Amino acid sequence: FLLGEQKGSRLSLESVALTIKNWRRKGRPQVIEFQFDMMTQHDLVEMNLETVRFYGPRQADPVALVAMMRAWKALATEMSVRTFCAPDSVIKKHMSDAYMLLELLGAPMVTFLNFQDVQLKHLRLMAKGRKEEETTELEFGVTRPWVPPAS
Repeated sequence: FLLGEQKGSRLSLESVALTIKNWRRKGRPQVIEFQFDMMTQHDLVEMNLETVRFYGPRQADPVALVAMMRAWKALATEMSVRTFCAPDSVIKKHMSDAYMLLELLGAPMVTFLNFQDVQLKHLRLMAKGRKEEETTELEFGVTRPWVPPAS
């Protein structure tokens, strides 16, 4: 996305220079073709929000665009920290936001197909985990009636 925007002269040179300067100041290694971390890419798009070209049904809706940018920032923040355990609902929300973000950025069909595979695998794993939890609860969650000792 960012390469296409640069080739279309929709990224300001000042924003790219500032991004590279901030990246180097943090002591991070040089990257090629805008392969920064997700938050840095978000910030670069946000600096050029008025000039970049978005895709999909939400491209012309400013409210949806702002909401998508906030969702992208939240997704980038949460993915930048190691999360060892997140509820299924949070993972489903991340997948939903990621799909809308891919759509907004005009990702190619192969990306959507790969994302769909990942999404289906995770949904199957979540369903399997829920089934195992239910089975475990049945095995170990038996309530026994209290019987007073005989006197």
